Amino acid sequence: MERPTKPNYRRRQLGRTLRKLREAAGLSQEDAGRPLRFSTSKMSRIEQGYIPGYNDFLALLDRYGAVRSHDGLHGNFLIASFPDPSEPDLAYVSYGFGALQVEKDAEVRAARLMFDNLARLPLDQKESHTFIAEIQDGPRGDRGLA
Repeated sequence: MERPTKPNYRRRQLGRTLRKLREAAGLSQEDAGRPLRFSTSKMSRIEQGYIPGYNDFLALLDRYGAVRSHDGLHGNFLIASFPDPSEPDLAYVSYGFGALQVEKDAEVRAARLMFDNLARLPLDQKESHTFIAEIQDGPRGDRGLA
């Protein structure tokens, strides 16, 4: 198996940030990795800057309580906040044919406002059942939309 090239500065910095998040959550590498089925050696590599795939990365951020995510039909939207003020918060949106990541303060603030609005929109389970029943019943109780 070929070893990946040495991580660049930004990846090493991200690895250090992930280590700080883990430590802030009071977790050892073993404790952080166990529910995700990550070995201690994988956790070590990640914290050295060998960044995992997108889903594993999100799982770590979620494990550390550093991400708010909204899953959509063809992608997702997340805001990642870090405890170290020198680490900028970021917004990440994936969609059917690509992805966008922003770190500028104004753009992240705008994304956070959009995220908070999205988080208010979903119906809870009871409201969803009522809404679906209303659609099925139709305007005159005639069971169907056609």
